[in-house]
Amino acid sequence: MRGFCVILTDMMSKLLLLEDDLSLVTALSFVFKKQGDELEVARTIREADALWSESKYDLLVLDVSLPDGTGFAFCEKVRQVSKVPIMFLTASDEEMNVIMGLNLGADDYITKPFGSAELLARIRTSLRHSTRMNTSSDQLFHPYKCGELILDFEKRTLTISGNIVHLTPISFQITYFLIK
Repeated sequence: MRGFCVILTDMMSKLLLLEDDLSLVTALSFVFKKQGDELEVARTIREADALWSESKYDLLVLDVSLPDGTGFAFCEKVRQVSKVPIMFLTASDEEMNVIMGLNLGADDYITKPFGSAELLARIRTSLRHSTRMNTSSDQLFHPYKCGELILDFEKRTLTISGNIVHLTPISFQITYFLIK
């Protein structure tokens, strides 16, 4: 990793990092936590499988070469059940590996060495695209309900105890991010 430039944002995310290099794990943990992100680390495919089955993540960051398999296999497994953004972060810069990772469903592929500012920008871009896709397709037809509160993604309204609260676009986005 070239530098430790940290760009603070207002978007907190839950990330899974699958990486076996302890020094890189330490550096990335520092960068992500400084951003306010929640990070869980797996150093093997087995650990990643256990964490993946227990939690929901906003984005996965995967290495290719791991002690008990490849990040490609884990990516392929995840893609069978989820559209969560996936980014490969690896020293493996051969064109064939990049193509394989992207063809298996990764959203991005970054090779080492990399700059932390670029990594964070790419992560935020993947998360923005993911949020837009979720808001524009899946969630438009499934209002969020919690007790007397209903957030309707299609009508962009909030209903509390049967009373409709019309939201401005900014108010709707703020409400959406708070609920998320």
